[in-house]
Amino acid sequence: AIKAGVYLRQSTIDGQNYESIEEQLEFIRHRLNSGQVRSAIYPNCKIEISDEYIYLDRGKTGRIGRDNYNAFKHAIQMGEFRLGLVYDLSRLTRELGSLLDAYNLAHAYEVELISISESISSHTEGSRIHFIAKGMANEMQSESTSRQTRRGLELRALSGKSTGNNPYGYTSKSENPDKPREMHEPANKIVTIEETAAKVVRKIFELYGSTEQGVESIAKLLNEEKILSPTKKQWMGRTVHGILKQPKYIGIWVYGRTCIKRDPTRDKLVQVARPQNEWVVQNYEHLRIIPQELWDRVQSKLKTVEETRRQARNKSESIWGRSRGLANHLFTGSMVCGECGRNFMTISGKSGGYMGCRKAHRIGGCKNKKIVLIRWVEHTLLTELRAWIDNPETLD
Repeated sequence: AIKAGVYLRQSTIDGQNYESIEEQLEFIRHRLNSGQVRSAIYPNCKIEISDEYIYLDRGKTGRIGRDNYNAFKHAIQMGEFRLGLVYDLSRLTRELGSLLDAYNLAHAYEVELISISESISSHTEGSRIHFIAKGMANEMQSESTSRQTRRGLELRALSGKSTGNNPYGYTSKSENPDKPREMHEPANKIVTIEETAAKVVRKIFELYGSTEQGVESIAKLLNEEKILSPTKKQWMGRTVHGILKQPKYIGIWVYGRTCIKRDPTRDKLVQVARPQNEWVVQNYEHLRIIPQELWDRVQSKLKTVEETRRQARNKSESIWGRSRGLANHLFTGSMVCGECGRNFMTISGKSGGYMGCRKAHRIGGCKNKKIVLIRWVEHTLLTELRAWIDNPETLD
């Protein structure tokens, strides 16, 4: 008997059929038991599937989160089985280039890949042509599905319906909550203001536009008041900044700013900007949370702060200097808080700069407010380092 590994994937496109992975496995077992699968390398051997070599990714599309596909390829490299079985080649990937990568991997490690439903083997005569043809067909189908999905989302955006990923302060609900949705029908949910979160958004804008507080101090205040962030965790300055820059809070909704493409140099999916003429821009006054006057005031302050940062970015003595709280400062992380264990970071630019506990001064939740001069830290640690280097035993 020859040992075989199996890779199974249920695409999100197949999501309505939750049992599709089980059906794929049952189909493969049936074909094996009825003698309909024949290996090109081991034509006279019985093929056996062990549970430890069954790799499945449920509800996965494309390359996102396919950990078990990577494990399947790693097992091929480690020689853990001699045959790799799939329901069809599109379960491996719908991209021609990636499918050829799988084909080349199989040949490099002498593992035969067999598509059970299509009766295609990686080790028969002309198999490379079969893989190329299937890869081209699968990629064309994938592109067609992608275009259809985008058209559907554009229509939803144009009609004011939810396209997913609503920002903090908004939610979506069914147009006809009393009418059950049929499986073939789109969700077609409409966007509405979620008033509890919208109050927090208004508070953030008021604090930033009407006080001297910055994004870090606002985040700290929200944490002290036990208000959960959009991720249900603690607020961070960058989260507050993202809210202050969100045009949807004044009723400007833009769909299609970016799209996902594959970077072949890194073999990863990356987000890239779309041309502006492909954007769908709609103005919905009924979804406005922030009045225009407050929005303009906040944007003016943000612009002023950014300009101040830009001008002072190369000045180490400035609070906006390159070393402010960043890991590339020589001694960031050289001290930790005795109260909570978090790193000390640059928290002030006065008198050459001070370091303090990040949690106490930026996030909240730590009582250790002690700060130390950066120049004292640098003098002390450099003195210690110099003494260590000057020691002959160190050189030895």
